[in-house]
Amino acid sequence: VVQADARGTGNAAPKLELLERACVLAFRGDAQCKALADDHYRIRIATDQEEVKLDYWCFSPALALQDLRSLGVSSVLCASGTLSPLPSFAGELGLQTYVGLQNPHVVDAEK
Repeated sequence: VVQADARGTGNAAPKLELLERACVLAFRGDAQCKALADDHYRIRIATDQEEVKLDYWCFSPALALQDLRSLGVSSVLCASGTLSPLPSFAGELGLQTYVGLQNPHVVDAEK
């Protein structure tokens, strides 16, 4: 996270602030969020001769959507050509209910 140049100085402050924000997000106190984090976060530590890299990956879009809900967001519009099947996608987002519109392909299947 922090790198120093040959004189021992570096750009530590912005990177430490980013690390602090990530830790606050990852270790917030909500019990449901902790359960989701235990199931959906993975930590990876990679090393080489010059640096150690800590990766903290989230594999659940439901955690991000939960943050939006806590901010008062009541509607989200998702548009894509690859969200099918919609019930599965809604489940990955942690939605109990959703209103979905799914149209047929606009490109002729023979082309």
